[in-house]
Amino acid sequence: MIAQRLASMKAASADAHKTASADVPQSDVVSAGRDSSFGDCKICSYIIESKRDVKTLPCGHSFHFNCISEFHRLKLRDEKNPDMPCFLCGAASNKSIASVVEERRKKREEDKVQAEEEQRKLEQKLAEEQEEARQRREAESSMSHASAAAAAAVASRRARRGGGGALSALARA
Repeated sequence: MIAQRLASMKAASADAHKTASADVPQSDVVSAGRDSSFGDCKICSYIIESKRDVKTLPCGHSFHFNCISEFHRLKLRDEKNPDMPCFLCGAASNKSIASVVEERRKKREEDKVQAEEEQRKLEQKLAEEQEEARQRREAESSMSHASAAAAAAVASRRARRGGGGALSALARA
C-alpha cells in the first residue's frame, strides 16, 4: 500500500519537476543541482533545489518537504505510527508521549533486572565468604582440639611413668 502511494507520489513529483524545469534551460538545472548543498531526495530521487523545499530530520537525512510529509501521513494512517520515522533509517523524528512512556518503562525494567542480578551476585559472594569463614573456624577448632588432645596424651604418659613432674616429687616425699 505504501509502495503504491510512494510510486504515485513519485510520478506526481516527477511531473511537477518536469513542468517547473521546462522553462529553464537544461544546463542551468544541471549546474544548480550540482552546486546544491541539499543533495537529492531519497524518496523521489530528484535534486532538492532550494532551502524552502527541504525538510531535514533530527537524524540528518534531508527530503523534499512534500515527499516526507506524505510518507509520514501514510505511516500515521496505515500503521498508526505517530513517531514520524525517517524514510531511510527509521529513526523517530517526533516521539509520541506513549512511545516515550514505553521507552522509560523498558528502561526501568532493564534497570530492575540489572539491580536484581547485582543483588544476587552480592548475596552469592557473601554466602561464599561466610562458608570460607566457617571452614576456617572449623579448621582452627580441630587444630586446637588436636593440640589439647596431644597435651592431654603427654600428661597421661607422664602420669603413668610416675615421675618427672614437680608435683610427683612432692607426692613421693
